[in-house]
Amino acid sequence: MKKQRKHSVNAYVLRAAFVLLTLALALWVAPFAPGQQRHREFSKRTLTFPRSLLERQQPKNQQVQTIPDSVKDRHQSPKQAVPRPAPPIQEVPSGIDCDNAPGIVIHDDGTVETGYQSAPGILGIFVDKFAPASYPSTYTSVCLAFMRLCGGTTSERVEVVVFDDDGPGGSPGTELGAMPVTIDNIPIFPDPTPVWNSFDISSLNIVVNDGSVYIGARWTPPSFFDRAYLASDENGRGSGDGYYFDNVSNVWTPIGNFFPQYRAMFVRAVEQLGGLAVVNTDPAVGSVVSTQPADFVVDVREPVQPDTLQASDFTVNGTAANSVDYTPGTTTMTFHFATTPVVTQGAQTMHIAQGAFLSDPSGDPVHAFNGTFYYDTLLLQMDSTVPPVGGSFSSPAPGTYQYDVNWNKAVDPASVQTSDLTLSGNPGATVTGVSVINDNMTTRFMLNIQFGGSLTASLAAGAITDQFGNPNNAFSGNYTVQGCPPNQYVITQGNDTIVPGDTNIGSNCDECDTFVPLPFNFQLYGTTYNGVNVTSNGRLDFVNANEPGGFITACLPSPPSYFTGVPYDNTIFPLWQDMRTDATLDGCANFPGATCGIFTSVTGSAPNRIFNIEWRTVLYWDDTAPQNFEVRLYENDPNRRFDVVFGTLTPPFFAERAWVSGVQGEGNLGIYTEDFCVCWPDPPPQNQSRTYTLTPCATPSPTPTATPTPAPRVTPTPRARPNPRPRP
Repeated sequence: MKKQRKHSVNAYVLRAAFVLLTLALALWVAPFAPGQQRHREFSKRTLTFPRSLLERQQPKNQQVQTIPDSVKDRHQSPKQAVPRPAPPIQEVPSGIDCDNAPGIVIHDDGTVETGYQSAPGILGIFVDKFAPASYPSTYTSVCLAFMRLCGGTTSERVEVVVFDDDGPGGSPGTELGAMPVTIDNIPIFPDPTPVWNSFDISSLNIVVNDGSVYIGARWTPPSFFDRAYLASDENGRGSGDGYYFDNVSNVWTPIGNFFPQYRAMFVRAVEQLGGLAVVNTDPAVGSVVSTQPADFVVDVREPVQPDTLQASDFTVNGTAANSVDYTPGTTTMTFHFATTPVVTQGAQTMHIAQGAFLSDPSGDPVHAFNGTFYYDTLLLQMDSTVPPVGGSFSSPAPGTYQYDVNWNKAVDPASVQTSDLTLSGNPGATVTGVSVINDNMTTRFMLNIQFGGSLTASLAAGAITDQFGNPNNAFSGNYTVQGCPPNQYVITQGNDTIVPGDTNIGSNCDECDTFVPLPFNFQLYGTTYNGVNVTSNGRLDFVNANEPGGFITACLPSPPSYFTGVPYDNTIFPLWQDMRTDATLDGCANFPGATCGIFTSVTGSAPNRIFNIEWRTVLYWDDTAPQNFEVRLYENDPNRRFDVVFGTLTPPFFAERAWVSGVQGEGNLGIYTEDFCVCWPDPPPQNQSRTYTLTPCATPSPTPTATPTPAPRVTPTPRARPNPRPRP
């Protein structure tokens, strides 16, 4: 048997497909007649396509899957058509390092772009392909990362599943094992950093003697309002050759058929050599010892045939051991050297040749083993720094600074590079150069620091080596940089009310930016603007027109837009949410003239005018829920003041995106101020105001006037709309 389990596992046949944040392939019933209330019901018919968190593959108002019940029944067994209760959860050991565990196989690039799932109540499976580097191999642990939308569960019950590659064309075929597990601490999309859950699957005894296996997850999303998605990579470092299971046709389909940008899912697996292999040594691989050992302990996976074991099977630095102690039936042996083979400081190599001895009783030859440890009489470590730890870089930022690390012994200049030193705690601080001086006893780093405040400098263990190649000890020190910290807005709460707008800017749309010239110059983070792109999704985009696609909200600092690829820098977020300004949607009846849109007005007199920008919108997910809020820009205010005023914000029946409010300068430098990031069903504040002021610690240099590029008039691709529930 090519892939085998030594013990059978009862696997529930869950057919579920995780899809990060929503790709709207929802199945809706036929549209209602004009006189009917605008709420719809989910189709009872089976969804055949996977879903994605990004909702960008299907128009909002089409793609109704209408498979006749008779056809559905012919293709689905009762167990597939009716989701079964979730299986009991096993206590599964976890806790491996999903980035650095020995043998971890990684297809993704570490940054989440989207995610996958099936429709609520429909079983789905997503798997990626794993081909061992050598045979036989076994997979002992699996790491999974999930994402969710607002209102989604923070914990999801799934199965880790493993399939043979004996399906048509090398697709998934025979199920080799399944293990019920729980995914915890699921973050809200679009957090680009995966949150890993790891599971020990060694009890499944998956042994691969040739070919490959498919590993992933299957589950049934419990409801429309409580869903999690298997995270996915769309610009990754390698292809996962993934598949999902089509429940209607009972066939495996490449994920790329529906998501052409798919690269890999966030599924990682620990691959280890099967059969007889070395699992541990003393001294351990990678360790540093300060004495010259003569005895070496070797642990293997299986007992050894004593008559095949010889002292010469184990060598250190090319020298064979003189004797070996082994008790039959055990998995530990000790090799003795009459004279230590560790003669000079630095790296020491251990070796066992392929097939040097055999397992007992199966006769499997031992896999080749090569391991390295280090002999060091004095561990390389930091002796002092200039400035000293706790000290200050004297000249005010911004500027270029010299930072010396003095060592307790000479370092190897070839091992030193700028990336060895990492800086944190000060936005935008970078290492621009390094030199080795003082008879190789000092590494002099050159730093570029933009802001005053705190700074932490760190050197990871092993970043630099001594003249023998022995690694350094880890170091971290805190310092102070003189000068102004990053200019950050300060928020003061108030109770101002909306000043009604009287000029319609013409924003009657879903996902659009409308360019509005300002009646006076306005400064944001010290840069002067004479116009702004006003978005239907509740933002003022001063530089980058980030529509369409701006419906995907994120807590600040927001990552760049998935669709435009540009950052949300230099943006005011009065109330960022997935909204529409179409003039005649149901909730628009609550506004003057029963019309939605964005309206402006000017109050006061030059040179102290106020420009008011008022949103009258409804939520994309519930167009009966009106939202009313405003931004007020101040002319010539010394503190660069602007206000955000929240009027009546009607709670929706459902919203899958977070409400976000704040302002962002350069997000990658940590220049932003967030008022709130609230997830449904929690509501944002209403009938309140916020005053934002920016008080620099020094007089800023004059800045040129920036004119934002007006957003092109585009017709965004519609997205499939949800079916609201009846409102009481």
